[in-house]
Amino acid sequence: MNKPTKILIGMPVPETINNKVLIAGPVANGWKQDVRRTVYPLGERNVSLAPSVYEISGDLAFGRNKIVMDLQDLPERKDVTHLFLVDDDTIPPPGTLSRLLGYKKDIIAPVYPMFHYPKALWSVALYDENKPIDCTSDLIEYQDLPDKLFRAHYVGGGALLVRREVFDKIEWPPFERTPDPRCTEYLSEDFTFCVKAKKAGYELWCDPIIKCLHRKFGDLLQIFDSCYKQFRS
Repeated sequence: MNKPTKILIGMPVPETINNKVLIAGPVANGWKQDVRRTVYPLGERNVSLAPSVYEISGDLAFGRNKIVMDLQDLPERKDVTHLFLVDDDTIPPPGTLSRLLGYKKDIIAPVYPMFHYPKALWSVALYDENKPIDCTSDLIEYQDLPDKLFRAHYVGGGALLVRREVFDKIEWPPFERTPDPRCTEYLSEDFTFCVKAKKAGYELWCDPIIKCLHRKFGDLLQIFDSCYKQFRS
């Protein structure tokens, strides 16, 4: 649905000398992963990186929590300043970390496309000061994405940069599926992370210039029908 950002123009200048990033993410049982995701760290040449981590897990919440737990406990990761969570089906463009680090935010994310029939959406929701911290919010529709850094109400966990200290201050576990008291459904583990972070006093930020690939398999009839309705509306 979108092309990867090949060149990031006007990117913020990070203080990379004081930063070390761990790129990590849960991988489905069987080690199935897009090869572009595997080689993505090679495109981050201006950032100090810890060895990448691929946590085998059939559950996203468990995999992400295991990554965070090891980040906090393993001696060889004591010098890591940031965790960049990237799912096995999400491929950021080269230079993503250089740009995100330059904003000096505790929690910041790029965007990736999502398909919730019949709408094409982005992985973030706009901040609204009138909404409660734990209130769900509509994701930004594909054609309505802002063109500069903005504060978010929700950011997807498929690509998410978090400063290490955040995990020391929010409620454990950071990622968990929780019942939604307003309905019979469950809230996603990344939405719950956003709620816990906001309750701890953190703000969520998004750079919409960085657009990640999001590899999905879907029914072409639904995709074509959705696109047709979007174009006709």
